[in-house]
Amino acid sequence: MNEQQARQLASNEALFRTVNEKIVGLNETFESLAQSCAFLCECSHIGCIEQVELTLAEYEHVRGNPRRFIVAPSQEHLVAEIDLVVEQTSRYFIVEKHGAAADEVERLAAE
Repeated sequence: MNEQQARQLASNEALFRTVNEKIVGLNETFESLAQSCAFLCECSHIGCIEQVELTLAEYEHVRGNPRRFIVAPSQEHLVAEIDLVVEQTSRYFIVEKHGAAADEVERLAAE
C-alpha cells in the first residue's frame, strides 16, 4: 500500500468520525434513557454501514486521541497496513492509525 492509498483510507474513516460526532449531539439528549448509543463503524471501507454500541463515555475516550477509531469487532473491518488494534471488547475494537494514515487523520482533526 502506498502513502496515497493510506491517506485515502484514513480520510474515509474521518468521514465516519464526522457522522458519529453528530450522533453524539443527538444521543446526549437521551443518555439518561439509554445505557448505550449506536454509532457507525469507523472502518476505512466506505460502504460499511455496520453499527457498534458504545456509551457516550466510551466514545469520548476514543475521541481523546485523533489517531483512534471505533470499528466493528471483526478482522474484516481492519486494514493491517494502517490499523493497530489497541483495545477490544465484544462490542467494538479501538484501532490506532500509523504511518501516513496517522499523519492524515491528525491533519484532518486539526482543520
